[in-house]
Amino acid sequence: MFGINQITWSEFISFLTLCLAAWYILLLVYYWYRSKQTESDKHYETSDAEIIPGTGLQPIAVYSHELPSTILPVNPVENQRVEASMYEETGMDEGMELDHFTQKNHPALTAKIDDFQYQ
Repeated sequence: MFGINQITWSEFISFLTLCLAAWYILLLVYYWYRSKQTESDKHYETSDAEIIPGTGLQPIAVYSHELPSTILPVNPVENQRVEASMYEETGMDEGMELDHFTQKNHPALTAKIDDFQYQ
């Protein structure tokens, strides 16, 4: 039907390559044509448009004598005491049942909450 059984792979691949090349050439021509039609000053920096009133740019004067002569540290260096808690042997940990954590306001969990260590 339509001679499809007589087409070789090389002809098929060349046909696909030709279609793909035609598609890309069509896209390039289309977007090149559109770029020629559009305005060339699309960016704010290159346009001649006036600044909207109320949002005008005001220059800021910065003088070298206003800047510090040395580089200031980002975080002031201070000696901070780091506390280390020693591990106390309390014996074998039996663990807790999962129900203690899954049930809301379980009495066994509220009794053990003071024994938990946290930082």
